[in-house]
Amino acid sequence: MAIKYIFFDLGDTLINMSISKKALYLGLKSVLPIKSVTDELVLKWEKESYKTFEYYYRKGEFYTVKQLQSMSLKNVLLRYDIDLPEPKLRNAVNEFWRYFIKNCQLYEDVIPILSKLIDNEYELGLITNADEENVIRVLKQHNLKNIFKTKIISSEFRSYKPDLLLFEKALELTKCLPEEAIYVGDSAVDIYGAKKLGMITVLINGIKTTQNKRLEIEPDFWIGDLQRLPEIIEKNEI
Repeated sequence: MAIKYIFFDLGDTLINMSISKKALYLGLKSVLPIKSVTDELVLKWEKESYKTFEYYYRKGEFYTVKQLQSMSLKNVLLRYDIDLPEPKLRNAVNEFWRYFIKNCQLYEDVIPILSKLIDNEYELGLITNADEENVIRVLKQHNLKNIFKTKIISSEFRSYKPDLLLFEKALELTKCLPEEAIYVGDSAVDIYGAKKLGMITVLINGIKTTQNKRLEIEPDFWIGDLQRLPEIIEKNEI
């Protein structure tokens, strides 16, 4: 069956997330005395963000990425007997995103490969755990706003991967059968829902981690960068 749609994750798939730590540092610096902002504090905020996401995900409660970041920062600072008011917590998160969006970079092969796929008349879409406002700003920053015909963003549907909902919505809105779609992500969490629904899954820049084992999922293809994607698409065209 012919491939109709190619969906992508955003962070660490198309967008290099390596400046996140500096963004965290600047977020903290915007609301705390400079001597209080240490590498240890940055690392603790980063780790607490993952823990906070996992906690509320398992409880079945939805919060936006910004809300989760704010809650995780509050938890970390309370351990240092620092009780920032909510507006300052939000300011730190907003500063994180201001810096990140202005300075984040695409991986170097993103534009050539996306352009090639469009030239070959494939439809492109996004399925990402993110807040819509930040996704739109990132896409605008890199002139990608009109590249993706369909954007499935967690804040809009109040659901996060690895739930199936975002992938179900993607297939429903594009009127695409699972076997007519490819999903490219960078972690087991990314590809879990796509794999469960029967989409062709591609793990990029990925390593075998405990997440893979916990979710009991294996991608159809492992690739180091996007250069191999056209070859994979060609092989799956019937």
